Amino acid sequence: LLSSVALNANEVQQPKHQTVFIQNKGQWNSDVQFLAKTKGMNAWITTHGIRYDFNKVTLEPESKSATVLSTLNAKHPGRVRGSVVDMKCVGGNVSTDEPHEIQKSYYNYILGNDKSKWTGNVPTYNEILRKNVYLGIDERLYFDGGFMRYDFIVAPNGNPNDIVLNFKGSEGVSINAKGELVLKTAIGDVVQQKLYAYQGIGTEKKQVECSFVSKSKGTVGFRL
Repeated sequence: LLSSVALNANEVQQPKHQTVFIQNKGQWNSDVQFLAKTKGMNAWITTHGIRYDFNKVTLEPESKSATVLSTLNAKHPGRVRGSVVDMKCVGGNVSTDEPHEIQKSYYNYILGNDKSKWTGNVPTYNEILRKNVYLGIDERLYFDGGFMRYDFIVAPNGNPNDIVLNFKGSEGVSINAKGELVLKTAIGDVVQQKLYAYQGIGTEKKQVECSFVSKSKGTVGFRL
């Protein structure tokens, strides 16, 4: 499921981020496992699920009701508005994370004057595997074309009907005519592309029809 933020034409060009998962080595709250940064989004991989912190930089005058998070420097005048949406696997378990494909790049965090809280050589990875989110179902987090993507890998003993996603913080969750999942936020619609599912048979991939299904408010499941 590919997530992307729909930004309008008055968007200010934002700095590009390296598409990696940054591990938490004490620089953030203990419930954070990894952080991924892409254009328009910070994705916090937590012990509860995934927290999407969407942000948008505009040159437009902000309305009185808009929340202004910060201002940019003189080179890129504008305002940053944001919206946070938490995605949780209802009834799932996201306590076991396996990082894969460690990268040469690393981060150093020197925060404040207390050296005991400084963290160096923080590793980065290309992929995270969340084992047994549901019985017989793993969740794989990785990057594709600069976007963060999540796949559910269902073993022969797994039941895809167990997968139920809840989105908290959005102003509305709907499925459009294209079969895409649309999250309505204060800064615009966030679209997760139509589901693609397949079954591995030997070396071949046989596509399986799959779609989002609306359940209770803010909650969706899958139909196979």
